[in-house]
Amino acid sequence: MAPRPSTEKPLNLRFLSFLLLITFSPVYTNNCPRICVCSGSFSNVYCGDSNLTKVPNRIPERVVYLNLHANNISKLIKNQFANLPQLHTLQLSANTISEIDNNAFVGLDNLQIIELFYNNLLVVPSGALKSLINLKELWLGGNPIVCLDAYSFSYLPNLKLLDLGELRQLRGISNSAFAGLNSLVYLNMGVANLQTVPYLQHLTSLEELNLSGNVIRVLGRTSFQSMFRLRRLMIISSQVNEVEPLAFEDLQALSELDLSYNNLSTLPYNLFAATTSLGKVNLKYNPWNCSCDITWLVEWLRTKVRDRTCDACGECRYPKRLLGTSVFRLPIDIFRCPRRKISNYSIQLNVTEGEDASLPCVSGRETAISWITPNGTTIRHGNYEVRVKVFNDGSLNITRVTLHDAGVYRCIARNPGGSQSVITTLNVTTRAYITDIPVLEEPMEDDFDPSVCTLGLDEQNWPNVNLNTTNRWNLTYKPPTMPPSDTVAVDEDGDDYDPLGSKKFDHLSVIVSSIAGIVVLGLSVWGICFLCRRCNERKRFLQKKCKSRERTKKKHEDDSSCCCGKYCCCRHQMEKEPESVEMPPPDIYSIDIKVDIEKQANGTLKKSKASKVETQV
Repeated sequence: MAPRPSTEKPLNLRFLSFLLLITFSPVYTNNCPRICVCSGSFSNVYCGDSNLTKVPNRIPERVVYLNLHANNISKLIKNQFANLPQLHTLQLSANTISEIDNNAFVGLDNLQIIELFYNNLLVVPSGALKSLINLKELWLGGNPIVCLDAYSFSYLPNLKLLDLGELRQLRGISNSAFAGLNSLVYLNMGVANLQTVPYLQHLTSLEELNLSGNVIRVLGRTSFQSMFRLRRLMIISSQVNEVEPLAFEDLQALSELDLSYNNLSTLPYNLFAATTSLGKVNLKYNPWNCSCDITWLVEWLRTKVRDRTCDACGECRYPKRLLGTSVFRLPIDIFRCPRRKISNYSIQLNVTEGEDASLPCVSGRETAISWITPNGTTIRHGNYEVRVKVFNDGSLNITRVTLHDAGVYRCIARNPGGSQSVITTLNVTTRAYITDIPVLEEPMEDDFDPSVCTLGLDEQNWPNVNLNTTNRWNLTYKPPTMPPSDTVAVDEDGDDYDPLGSKKFDHLSVIVSSIAGIVVLGLSVWGICFLCRRCNERKRFLQKKCKSRERTKKKHEDDSSCCCGKYCCCRHQMEKEPESVEMPPPDIYSIDIKVDIEKQANGTLKKSKASKVETQV
């Protein structure tokens, strides 16, 4: 009788598969490009100085700091970083990037710092930057940018730092180039081929400005207009030879001023009257003419400067008898300065309603001027209303005079000789057909020529950008660098890889991995022991079943096997020797009896063989 097939289900291997998945899944979810070095649980990825021609694939999604500095990347394509939502800092400096697609930075909602300095950009990538609404720092220095168009940075309302240093090919800047940067705190335009101070009146939150290394010969009265929060101003080695009166009138918060390495020989009288917070100045390496024109400066330095030696105050170059004398220690009593007075006089001015009026005042190189209107408002240069302005010559201009503008205006002029006033009486006559129309602010004049942006834009015409940063101007802010840490690189095959030649490990990661490995090993051992115990119990059960069948004395053939399952088998062999038939001695007296005995013996033998065959079957 054939045994019944086993109804036991085969062993389920899902548990073992799950263990394997737990063990090897970190290799696939936290992969690091082979050419890069990853650290900090894959939050820091360094791929710099690797001669890459494009951004590598399979960058970990959890990356926060990505460094691609000093490679040969020339273009950033669409959705280049779309899978890096946690990226905070992106360094792309010292590459050959000349083109950035408009959607190259899509998905970088948390990006706050991007470095693009020392590339081959000819224009500001405004289209690509519009998706970086949370950007805090933008570094574009060292690019062959030709011009700054209007609203170049208007898509970056949260920008705090803008680096435009070393734009040596810059030709023009629109008056609206910085419109929209209401949160900007720091601006660097050192060595930017500037010949005048650009229009910065949109930057009402600016606190630090660097204009060093340019050719700005004159600081005009409107150069720093409306910059009420500016605290630090650096104009080093810019060939400045003249500062107009009231140039610093709006810099009430200025605390540090550096005008060293210029061509200044004198400063207008009472230049720092409005800068009440100014306490640190650097005026050295200027050809100061120590005469009556700077006696006010000597007195101001002795009053405001905290350093009693004031090595940064400069030295006299003229006259020769005072050559090398410190301006701070200059003895004032050696000068016999005549007291130049401003005589008082009055002016009567008659205008018709709707016309423009210009009220003159005494002006000069050492004169500071302020106007007092009939309603008691004080107006200085750069601090004016919509229709009322103080021009460079000190005159007060009123656009489209109304009847309410009539009255007495007083101009107060100050110089080393004292302060006097000029009184002007404005008489306004009525025009019968005049219609009062609200006067809007005059449109801002913009001398920006857009044609400079289209001339000579062939990339081959530009010289190679010098990547040597040793001659860069000293900046307050520096690009963030990768913090030193123990690094472990994992290549695409899951193996450790360190291109720097020394293997360093993140101890925390090693400890966590070891604990995880021990847990997985313990679970595996427990699973194997559990399966072995179940198999042994099943085996003993089947052996008892086989013995029970033997006791029932069922017939089995020789070499029969009793299969009791997949993992154990009970074989029972029944070997029976054929019974020997004892032949009686033949009867020599009767042949018939002998024949009968042989037949009987043969029959017994056949039965024995038949039984044996049945047993084997």
